[in-house]
Amino acid sequence: MFKQHELREAYAYAEAGEIAVHVHFMVFANSPACFKRDMNRGYPIAHVLGQDKEHLIAIAHDCGVKKVVVECQGTRRQHIDLCGKPLIHCLTQMDVDIEDYTLEKQGK
Repeated sequence: MFKQHELREAYAYAEAGEIAVHVHFMVFANSPACFKRDMNRGYPIAHVLGQDKEHLIAIAHDCGVKKVVVECQGTRRQHIDLCGKPLIHCLTQMDVDIEDYTLEKQGK
């Protein structure tokens, strides 16, 4: 589990063959509405980084994502994005409470 300021560490962890979950609060004008909604409510979104595309897709499906998009395919930045219930499911599987990663808890 990597916090917003630990992106380099998350990339390195994923490059070593692991799955890295990087929670963050970055949204842009063209970000999906669910990302904006969650951030406005003080909840993070996450990149799930990994070098095995099929494993990322399986994680997304396990978390309840129906249409999976693997971003930055074939690069060290390869990831899926999670928010809302899929992110909560992913974090629960890691024995992590999303409430520990809210904007309020991060002191923002």
